[in-house]
Amino acid sequence: MSKEVSKKISVLLVDSDLKGLRELQRYMIHDQRLELAQPCKSGRGALSFLKHKKVDLIILNPALPDANGFDLIASLPDPPATIIVADRKDYAYFAYRIQAIDYLLKPLSVGELDQAISRIITQINLVKEVKILRAKLA
Repeated sequence: MSKEVSKKISVLLVDSDLKGLRELQRYMIHDQRLELAQPCKSGRGALSFLKHKKVDLIILNPALPDANGFDLIASLPDPPATIIVADRKDYAYFAYRIQAIDYLLKPLSVGELDQAISRIITQINLVKEVKILRAKLA
């Protein structure tokens, strides 16, 4: 794998629940594969950030006070990989509709989060590798 493919994955955390946001930030500190691009407590903050920066992954609690997280992802022209973290099982259908890579229920299990991150990193790196190979062939 090339250096381009193996670099850290940039992550935008979006959760209005401060406890949940802190928990995700603590996880990211210990995971050397990830780089925290920005923690956001609101949909408005996330959209503002995404207007100026691209990320590889969004970890999102869709229950935001100022926005529907699923609508937020659906509004992006080229949405990054997404993991939904929620305390409601009935959000799973909406996660499927926005093509979220994974859906985790709160309270989060570190093992489940680690597995989800590993799957996404594999997928992101494969997509990057394909782009690099296509560019070489062009």
